[in-house]
Order: sequence, then C-alpha cells, then structure tokens
Amino acid sequence: MVQIITIEPDDDGQRLDRFLRNKGMNYVLVQKSLRNGRIRVNKQRKSPDYRLQQGDMIALPAVVTPQKYSPTDAPISKPVSPRPPADFIIKQTDDFLLINKPAGLASQGGSKLQRHLDGMLEHFCDEAGVKPRLTHRLDKQTSGVMLIARSRNSATRAAEAFANKHINKYYLAVISGKMPANEGMIDLPLLRTPQKMLVDEKGDKAQTRYMILSQKGEFALILLMPLTGRTHQLRVHLVNSGAVIMGESKYKRAGHNRDKNLYLHAYRLHWHFQGVSQMKKGGEEIDVTAPMPDYFNTLMAEKSLHLPAPAKLAQKMKQLAQM
Repeated sequence: MVQIITIEPDDDGQRLDRFLRNKGMNYVLVQKSLRNGRIRVNKQRKSPDYRLQQGDMIALPAVVTPQKYSPTDAPISKPVSPRPPADFIIKQTDDFLLINKPAGLASQGGSKLQRHLDGMLEHFCDEAGVKPRLTHRLDKQTSGVMLIARSRNSATRAAEAFANKHINKYYLAVISGKMPANEGMIDLPLLRTPQKMLVDEKGDKAQTRYMILSQKGEFALILLMPLTGRTHQLRVHLVNSGAVIMGESKYKRAGHNRDKNLYLHAYRLHWHFQGVSQMKKGGEEIDVTAPMPDYFNTLMAEKSLHLPAPAKLAQKMKQLAQM
C-alpha cells in the first residue's frame, strides 16, 4: 500500500530525507528506499538532499511508513521546542532575523536531539505560518551570530550572497600554541571522513585569514575570517598551523588541557552590497555583532588577553577583509 504526503508551505525547502525522518520514519529504510526508487516525489526518483517544494507529492511504500501515521496527522513524536532566551534576537528586518546562538545548541536536530535551533524557529512563524529557515550553520559548541531567513526568497538571496562572497564572517577564539606569524592566510584543503575532517590534498579548498589581537605567553586572542565554509574549518586549520582553540577535544593535540567550553565565537556578520544591483532595489546592508559569552570574557581575563577598542577592532577587521 502506498500513501501520499502533499508538502505544505511550512515544509517548503526542507531536505527530503530530513522531512521523512522528522515524520518518525526509519532513517535507514528511508535512505535505502530513496536509493532504489521506492520512495518517489511527483512520480520521480529524488536524491536524499532534494529540497521539497510546496505542492510536491511524496509516495511512500508501507515498509517505511509508521503504523499509525496518516498524511493528515501531525508529525509523530515531534518534540515541542523550547522558546529561545530573551536575548536570542540581535536584530530583525522584514526579510531576516539575526540571532546570537548560545554554545551547546545544535543548529539542526538529529535522531536523539530534541533541542535545536531549527526547532526554536517555530516560535517565529509569520501570520501565514511560514517558519524562518537557516541560511548557514554553526557547530554545536560554537556561539555567536547567525543569519536566519524569514522566507524562501530571502533564503535564496542569502545563499547567493554567501556564494558571491558578499557576506563576511568574523570569529574570535582563544588559542594555545604559536601561529607561524601574527597575521596571514591558512590555505589547507579539507577532506571529510566518517570520523572527522582531515587536511588532505584530495579534499575541498579551504582558506582562512587570521590576525593575532592579543597575546600573553602561550595564549592568544585571534581574529579569524573564513573565506570558505567547510565543516570544522577553523578548528582544523588552527590545529594544523601550530595552535589549538581552548576547549577543543575532537582535534586536540597531546598535552592540551580539555575544557567543557569551546572558546570560538562568531563575533560579527557583515553583508555588504558594493556593486550589487539588489541594493538599488532596496536591499539593506546588514552589519551585526554578537556579545561574547561570560565564560569567554572570564578566560580572557584569566589569561590577560584584551579585546581592542571597538574602533581599533573594526579597523583590524577591515584590514583582514582586504588582506
């Protein structure tokens, strides 16, 4: 028996495999059924990463359908996400939310993860019930600013801006070790493996600009600007350049003291429109910073590290962008 699910506006843009997993379906069976074509969308085979569109019709064989599931039912066992903290939103525009993600909050949910940012966005649906959507991600342990689209069109604009390098992201990290220079470029390709990301010539291009802001002994406060967006890019690049982010455990070097917090913070996001036609159409330049967590400031004080004054820090970020 085949059941049909019709995609509603709230589910527009979701990955096919994640949509089915969130409906309570067995993930392994979903992946297998997508590969062999038993699950079809609009009578066609689709890959697991296919982005659903409103009106799509998914045909499900009984083997992957939960016994009590009906296409008109709400998702089975879908957790009610908690409301985000009061200081969650930094800025709102008609098209975007700029939020300060706390460390420990995953960007998206998983099979055993009920509390995540994507779920919290349900609390910010518009009058038509359209849920905001992620435009990029931060590691669970990383805090800081994120850009959230309030519609599908806004998400498309953001994706184009990221692809065209019109969005600069700046991170702060407390590191242990010694970088090869006070400023420079890390250009090391990264290869994804089942366990972790590795520096490998067969990997994808990955580039990070950096600048030391403050240093005391073996510890330093570093400013980072990724030019590419590979998984764990900043963490792996630093480890392979002679330093390690305080609190790192996955890519830590021998002798480094572990810490429950990862001292990596997405400090600033700047969407600039120089020479972009959409600015003439009313596009708004976005430039926001996210306050650093208390534990970050505490460690900086313990290590005698100092963040430059706002004007000087802005100048250093400009230098980094022009490097």
